[in-house]
Amino acid sequence: MDRFGAREVAWIVGLALLVAASAAAQQPARPLVIPIGRTTLELGAGYDSEQGAARGELGACVIAGEPERRDGAGAQYSIATLTRVGGRLVVGVHVSAPLFVDVLPSARITDAARRLQQAAPDDFRELCGDGFVAAQTIGDHFLAEVEVDRKDVLHARAHLQAGTWTDPEPFHQALAALVEHHQVAVRELPGGSRAAARPLTVEALLSRALAFPASVTPEKARPYLATFEPYSRDSFAGMPLPEPGDLVGSEVAEEVFRERGGSPRSTAAARAADMRAAQVHRTEPEEPPSVPLDPVLRERPTYVEQPEPVAATASELRAERAVPRPAAPAPEAASATPQLHSQPALVFAVAGELPVFATTHAPGGVYAERVRQREYWVPGAASATPAVKRAIERARAESPARGTTVVFAQVGTATVVMTDAAPAGETHSEAAGERRAWIAGVAAPNAAQRAAIAAAIEAEARAQ
Repeated sequence: MDRFGAREVAWIVGLALLVAASAAAQQPARPLVIPIGRTTLELGAGYDSEQGAARGELGACVIAGEPERRDGAGAQYSIATLTRVGGRLVVGVHVSAPLFVDVLPSARITDAARRLQQAAPDDFRELCGDGFVAAQTIGDHFLAEVEVDRKDVLHARAHLQAGTWTDPEPFHQALAALVEHHQVAVRELPGGSRAAARPLTVEALLSRALAFPASVTPEKARPYLATFEPYSRDSFAGMPLPEPGDLVGSEVAEEVFRERGGSPRSTAAARAADMRAAQVHRTEPEEPPSVPLDPVLRERPTYVEQPEPVAATASELRAERAVPRPAAPAPEAASATPQLHSQPALVFAVAGELPVFATTHAPGGVYAERVRQREYWVPGAASATPAVKRAIERARAESPARGTTVVFAQVGTATVVMTDAAPAGETHSEAAGERRAWIAGVAAPNAAQRAAIAAAIEAEARAQ
C-alpha cells in the first residue's frame, strides 16, 4: 500500500478482471449438436452458440465445396438424467435414427469476413456468430421425459442406469427397470418441445422407443440435428475450418434436452459480464454425489432447481460411461462382475514418444486434460509427470495418427483399461487379445488388482 492507495488497487484489480473475462469470452466455443426445430439450419450458416441463433446470410461468412453425403452411424438409444434436485427425478429418453449425414468439406471463412474480424471483432460476432453449421444429420429422433413420483425417487436414483447404447436390448432393460418398478408420469416431447408435451402410458413409451428407428424411412427423413463447429484461430488466418467428427450419442442426448438462448448480447463487455456471472454460479455448493465424480463431470453445475426439467449437466448422463477414480482398489474388486464399456479413441503417436489417446471420457485413475470435447491421456499414467505433460501438449498441436477402440472394465472399485498400446513407464500390464490390460499407476498389483485384471480380460474375451 506504500505506492498505491485503496482506490488505485481496486481500479487495477477491476481492470485485470475485465481483461481476463473479455479474453475468456473470445475463446472459441466447443463443438456441439444443435437440435433443428421448424426452421432448418442451412449448411455453412453462421451461428451464435450463446444465443442459439443463426447469423448472417448464407455465403457471407463461410464458403465451401459441395456438401458430401455420408451414411448415418445407426440408431442410438439414450437415457439421461435431466433433474435430480428438490426431491424430483426427471429422466430424458432419446432415440436417434440417423440415415444420412451431410458434411460441408473444405470450408473457409470468407476474405471479407476475416477482414471484418480483424478490424471489428464485435461486428464480426454479430454477423457470423462464433461458429458455423458444419454438418446436418438427416433422419429423425424420438424424445420423452419420465418423471418419477417423489416417494420412489430415492430407490429410482439408486438403480437408474443412464447412458447410450447402439444395442436396443440393454436400453430396453434399463428403461423398463425404471418405468415398470416405480410410479412415473411419462410425457412425449414432439420435436423436443415441452410446450407440445403429451402424456404417454408406460407401455406406449417402451413400444414407441424400441420401434421408432424402423419407422424412419428415407421418405420421412428430415434434417433434425446440426453440428456446430467453432471458428478457430487458424481459420481467421485463412486455413480451412475443421470437418466435424462423428456424433457422440450421449452428447447428442444431453444437447437435445438442453434449453438454449437468452437475452441479446451485442458487445464483448456484455458477454464478459455473463461469463463472470457463470463463474460465480459455479462456485455454489453442489449436492453431495452418490459416487465419486471425475474433474470433467464437475465443469458444469449439476444441482440447480429448474422450473421446467432441463439437462443441467452431463453428470448423470455420463454416469454409465464415466467411472469412479479410486485411489486404490478395494479387496472386493476381485469378486465383482466386470462392467465393460468401449469408446472410440484418436491416437497421437510419434516414434520414440509416449502415445496419447483422446476419448470422450478418460478412464478412471489416469491423468487427463480436456481439449475441446475430448480428454487427452497417456495409457497407464496416473500423474502429470513432465513427460506426460509434454506428450499431451504435443498431441494438442498434431493430427491423430490413427483411430482405435479402448475398452474400460469396472471391476468393483477397480478400473481396468485395455488399449492397443502398452502403458507408460513401469505400469503393470497383461495381454488381452490384441490389447494390453492395466490399472493406471499400478506397477506391482496386489492380489485383488491381479484378480480384477484377470476378470476384465475374461469378460472382454467372452464379449468378442
